[in-house]
Amino acid sequence: MSRKNQWTEEENRILANIVTEHIRMGATKTAAFKKAASILGRTAGACSYRWNTVLCKKEPREAEEESPLLLLPPPKVDLDLNVDDIIKYLQSLKESSLEELREENQLLIKEQEELKNRQAKLEKLFAEKKEKFRQLFERYEGITESFEKEKILH
Repeated sequence: MSRKNQWTEEENRILANIVTEHIRMGATKTAAFKKAASILGRTAGACSYRWNTVLCKKEPREAEEESPLLLLPPPKVDLDLNVDDIIKYLQSLKESSLEELREENQLLIKEQEELKNRQAKLEKLFAEKKEKFRQLFERYEGITESFEKEKILH
């Protein structure tokens, strides 16, 4: 029998993904633990403990490998660098980042629309089930009332 608070592989994966994504984006691990805690239904302390004692040791370099600084191309050894070259390089990084953000924004907008549609369908289904429950409950009360009348008469 497994303990109620035992971590599953899926929970480990979710926690690792959240923490590495936060690290990659430059956010704090504390923020990652809070987010993971809300998703996994655990405390931030439990997520922190799991990360630092188990997951971090399994793949200790994983967080570092996803660091944005490590994703940049290695600097070219060019003694003729000037300010214009540096500005162009930084602008290219900015433009590619903006494009990635635009693409992510479009995906999030699409996902939000899908979630709104799903919510509308679920709300409709809930209203139908609620009405069905109300009808069944009225029938139940009618039957109960009939039985009570029969008991009184007999």
